[in-house]
Amino acid sequence: MLARSSRSAKFSVRSARALRGFRVNAKTAGGIALAKIDALAELCRQAKYGVVVWAPPTLDVPHAELLVEQATGLVKDLNQTQRFAGLSLGGNEGAVTAAAVSTWQSGFPLRISYASGAPQFDPYRYSILRMLTAGEGDLLVWIASISPDLAPPATDIPTIVLGTPGLKLPQQPAVFIPVGTPGVDHAGRLVRCDSVVSLPLEEPASGGASARRRCARSHRSGAVKARSFLTMAIKLSGGKVYDPANKVSGEVRDIYVEDGKIVAAPADGRVAQDYDVKGRVVMAGAIDPHTHIGGGKMTIARMMIPEDHMKDEVKRTALTRAGTGHAVPSTMVTGYRYAEMGYTACFEPAMLPANARQAHMEMGDTPMVDKGAFVMLGSDDYFLRQLAAKQEFERIKDYVAWTMHSAQAIAVKVVNPGGISAFKFNQRKLDLDEEHVYYHVTPRQIIVTLARALKELGVVHPLHVHGCNLGIPGNIEIDARHHPRARKACRCT
Repeated sequence: MLARSSRSAKFSVRSARALRGFRVNAKTAGGIALAKIDALAELCRQAKYGVVVWAPPTLDVPHAELLVEQATGLVKDLNQTQRFAGLSLGGNEGAVTAAAVSTWQSGFPLRISYASGAPQFDPYRYSILRMLTAGEGDLLVWIASISPDLAPPATDIPTIVLGTPGLKLPQQPAVFIPVGTPGVDHAGRLVRCDSVVSLPLEEPASGGASARRRCARSHRSGAVKARSFLTMAIKLSGGKVYDPANKVSGEVRDIYVEDGKIVAAPADGRVAQDYDVKGRVVMAGAIDPHTHIGGGKMTIARMMIPEDHMKDEVKRTALTRAGTGHAVPSTMVTGYRYAEMGYTACFEPAMLPANARQAHMEMGDTPMVDKGAFVMLGSDDYFLRQLAAKQEFERIKDYVAWTMHSAQAIAVKVVNPGGISAFKFNQRKLDLDEEHVYYHVTPRQIIVTLARALKELGVVHPLHVHGCNLGIPGNIEIDARHHPRARKACRCT
């Protein structure tokens, strides 16, 4: 169901009412026969997996937000008895990508201000057209790297344009900087309209230019390696050291670090920097092996709770960047807060293979801590098809290895094994030894197969399991009661 105009808007609203059981005492609604609306309602009821799609830029009707509210309410109602989803198509010209990056870096989508030192979101107040009309701007910086039709608005204030060479300008800007188009002139990334998946834009074969860039990168990396031999150790003086691995407990010692490793004191005693840490604790950095810090789910979560970010602003300093958020902080703030607590490594435990690029990009914007991720398997159709077809185990093992390598993951996680897929077929629960309604495999088979694959592949981290029927009330007892031996394998964590 795609709403595109005022007429289809009324049609969609009436359809929602029909599905919810409302009665309309008329033969038509918005010029559309009620019989057609009833037929659409019945079609939705019978659908095994339906999707309601709307394109916000085309909803040029008064109070269009009410139409979107009706559409999402319709999806919610339909999910009580069947499988339905909603999909809002984003803007063009890379708008979804810009909104996603803005959201994970600041905690808010577009239309934010950093004038106070912290991100502040107000979609009306910080509308570019409104600010230009009100004379509130001193300088306009306009970026248009995809289409030549995305020209900046005409304005009297100085304008800097970073645009494609053929950009149709209404007037001559103060500065014009030509830029390439991602996927045409150079490689890039584009976030899909669902704000979850980042798609690669490959650079066309360009021979010499690519070779020059590779040469430059090689030269730079060589220079870095050459400089590394000239580095000197840093010294942490007088700290109280705790090192259980070496049976050191609270001893006051000096620690020397060189190239990221703890070393013996230099023979000549020379150090690059000496930090006085008397009265401080010196210990190994903490590791959080299960923390959600990257991926489309985080960006969506940030978009859904702007009130949380508005109450928790973090202003920039001379050393740190601005951000927001308490429950789901922006990426910069996430890194700073982990470092403040003594953490040096964090691992995202639920990275979808299709979402791996975006997850790594978000984690790349999380400073001061090392990052890693667990890739999700166990409900993806290819893996379930392999099990259903009883393919050779070596081929299944190859698929697990390929997925880990392609997604750049250090481990594998399974959540509600097979159950996420079963839900798409309107199977609302899946016990440990219950068959998937379509693939006819059980959660036990999924868990055992994945665990065996990881063991034979030599993956250090064992299979990370979130058990059966995740999200169903009482799920912690369902399989543990009927299968005592599976208590550990299929218990929710």
